Amino acid sequence: MKKIIVVFIAVAFLTLLLPLAVVQVIGGVNKAGEKKPPQEGTVSVYFTDEDRVIEMDTGTYLKGVVAAEMPAEFEEEALKAQAVAARTYLYSRVEGDGNIAETHKGADICTDYTHCQAYISEEKRRQSWEAENADAYWDKISRAVDETAGEVMTYNGKIITALFHSSSSGTTEAAVDVWGSDVPYL
Repeated sequence: MKKIIVVFIAVAFLTLLLPLAVVQVIGGVNKAGEKKPPQEGTVSVYFTDEDRVIEMDTGTYLKGVVAAEMPAEFEEEALKAQAVAARTYLYSRVEGDGNIAETHKGADICTDYTHCQAYISEEKRRQSWEAENADAYWDKISRAVDETAGEVMTYNGKIITALFHSSSSGTTEAAVDVWGSDVPYL
């Protein structure tokens, strides 16, 4: 059982950190002070389980995404990579497809993990952790988001569509085979 857990963690790190490293080498990470990402202050989020749109601080939203998408027990650098990927995904949605907002009831993004990104509120996430770990875990997630503020992945000066998944079973597919066109950074 321990081997399975170790393999799962290794695969999760590879699926998050390896693409981030490749994109950083070929496209760079855009830091605050260069091109400011869109909607830096707030984001409108369609909460699918509540069928309502809420305007919220981008940092608060991203902390909820990181908390939902990755265990807080993971290394802080992995959480930072997830924060950059989540921010990049959000900003690519805000910049990109205007027709996506229709499925979000006019919002920039939704909380349906099968469509956009998973999200969990701080309160709900804390309830799922043991009480003695909750503060440390939330602080760790908050630091990961705060310390990467303004960082997004780019390719040829444009924000990428930062697609990510929790596991790949050891293989992935070429973008051209999935979407019918090549995406160089994927």
